[in-house]
Amino acid sequence: MFNKISIIAFVLAVIATVFMYATVTTAQVVKEGLVSYWSFDNETIKGDIVKDVVGKNDGNIKGPKVVKGKVKEALLLCVVLITA
Repeated sequence: MFNKISIIAFVLAVIATVFMYATVTTAQVVKEGLVSYWSFDNETIKGDIVKDVVGKNDGNIKGPKVVKGKVKEALLLCVVLITA
């Protein structure tokens, strides 16, 4: 009986140790090898121009509207349907 309790306690201690030392990873922006990167952050949008953070490939965006998002801000984009 003592051996069974010891084994259970040891297994629980190992599991607790693994959870204790688990680290939280964070997302990283990989810029090496990128041709263009548009973050769509508020400071990178000037009117209809979206700044390319990595290169010189600024883009055009038509009708963006900055609205309140779930975390910070979001872009509201309207879809135009073209029918024949």
